Amino acid sequence: PPGHFDVVSLWHVLEHLPDPDRTLRDCASWLADGGLLLLAVPNLDSWQARLFRGAWFHLDPPFHLHHFAPRSLSRALAGAGFEIVETRHLSWQYNPYGVVQSLLNALGFPRDELYEVLKGNEPLHRSTRVVQALVATLALPPAIAMTVLEAAARRGGTIEVTARRLTPPA
Repeated sequence: PPGHFDVVSLWHVLEHLPDPDRTLRDCASWLADGGLLLLAVPNLDSWQARLFRGAWFHLDPPFHLHHFAPRSLSRALAGAGFEIVETRHLSWQYNPYGVVQSLLNALGFPRDELYEVLKGNEPLHRSTRVVQALVATLALPPAIAMTVLEAAARRGGTIEVTARRLTPPA
């Protein structure tokens, strides 16, 4: 029922949905006054997105239907009745890996192949296994450095937001 939940989480979900504005309004209706929305999405305004462009891992065609930058996400949240409590641009879970996979994509390896291998969806092609593993290993220290720098500049590969549902006017 409306106002039933204290917390709703959309962790890397919103970009996959056909009507993110509607989804945010639904979340607001499900939350009690002052309830929290925990949200994470790829950051279209990140250094990763700008550097790797079409090879950027978090473009994720055809699964990502929408992309957000901090400004567009803030507008969408405000339009659904939320105020942002905290915004983070440092995700150890997503950002270093995003740099590594984007680099592999940019170098011409099969798109997101390492990701699919790590998920267990396909075996790494024998012809690229050693080279791809070597490139990924060598790229990890610079990817970690880039993750820290882009987060400090508020341009991380992902945006993580805690937002509070505003009490509707009486």
